[in-house]
Amino acid sequence: MSDEDRELLDAILDGMETNFIDPTKNSPVKAVDFVQWLDPEPMVDLLRTSYSYFEYIKERFGPRIRFFAYFMLSKKKNLWQAYHSLSEEEFMKLGFSKKPNYELLREFTFERIGIAQFPLVMCWIVGTLKLLLQKKKIQLGRNTFQDATDVRSLKHDKEAKNSGYYKHYGYKLDATIDAELDIPLYYMPMEITSDEGENLVPSQAHLTFLGM
Repeated sequence: MSDEDRELLDAILDGMETNFIDPTKNSPVKAVDFVQWLDPEPMVDLLRTSYSYFEYIKERFGPRIRFFAYFMLSKKKNLWQAYHSLSEEEFMKLGFSKKPNYELLREFTFERIGIAQFPLVMCWIVGTLKLLLQKKKIQLGRNTFQDATDVRSLKHDKEAKNSGYYKHYGYKLDATIDAELDIPLYYMPMEITSDEGENLVPSQAHLTFLGM
């Protein structure tokens, strides 16, 4: 992460929402109820280069960023599952006036945020939750484990490799997850044939950067 990105993250974490639902093992909270309290405003400017008409539509991005956060934290296997797991009322919790169409969120997630902005947005999500949970005296990242999920590639993707184990072409997404709260803390995309154990050191270094 560059110095500029670190400064941006620091600025984001300086202005967190204080109102938050208390999640405990006896009173679990859905991911949508986590992310409804996230203030996406500091992240909106990251999308400036993705839209030539940014100034005219930037007010629309807050709910979309919250949905992206929900997608990351809900651990749904794909965007389609995440989209259909939410009711219209839950989409309105995220700031939408009604349930948006799937294509809008697919384009926003994969083409506007994309792989270039993904690390910083994920860092913001986890850093925000860490501070919100600290206010409830809940420690994030005390015990973690790793889990890898296979992701099928598009048919025209020439860089994807074939896995004899998974029986298809694609990639692997290695996640570091909080073992007590079941919250994803770090994602690392990999070749589908790679060993996820290679990500242990980078993931721990990232959690250390976030103060875990």
